Amino acid sequence: MEVQTNHNRQVMLQRVKTFWLVGVLQESLHGAEMIDLSMTYRTNAVANYAMADWQQPDNLLPDEVFDTPLPIGTSITKVYDEAEGTLLIMGEPGAGKTTILLQLVSDLLLRAQMEATHPIPVVFSLASWAGNLPLGDWMVNELANRYEVPRRLGQEWLKNGALLPLLDGLDEVEQEKRVACALAINQFRQKYMSMPTVVTCRIKDY
Repeated sequence: MEVQTNHNRQVMLQRVKTFWLVGVLQESLHGAEMIDLSMTYRTNAVANYAMADWQQPDNLLPDEVFDTPLPIGTSITKVYDEAEGTLLIMGEPGAGKTTILLQLVSDLLLRAQMEATHPIPVVFSLASWAGNLPLGDWMVNELANRYEVPRRLGQEWLKNGALLPLLDGLDEVEQEKRVACALAINQFRQKYMSMPTVVTCRIKDY
């Protein structure tokens, strides 16, 4: 059983790497080197979508927002670690949100390959969220449809906290369903409180 479990894990790690890093990331770069993008840490941003339980200091008022520019060269993985695995990545169209997300995926894949207990980083495109399923059930469907993971295995990974969801494109959800999607993410976080979660969204749609 342990051998099969490890095999399933390694197959999934390779599928994520092949599709998102070898496919999407390298193809988008066309052989060019990645440049360091400027990043700003914004407090209280998640409150705008009723996700008030995400990374908010107790003494921060609901309408207070503070921007802290991060030094050029700061890695997204360092930001992720300091945010204790819960992160919202926002940016203008074309600002490199997905590229930054995939830099994080690359680092998390390395950790998962080196540490058997590290959760499997999996990118989910929120554009396919239809609004009629809890986020966890939708993830199991996406694992089956996009990554060819048997539903029973996907449910087991979810239940055991073996996944690290990276939810790309909250702004790509149909506008009338966007708030419901954000609430579904919040409900998911409340149910799986120990599971790291990363979300990307365009600033103007947040």
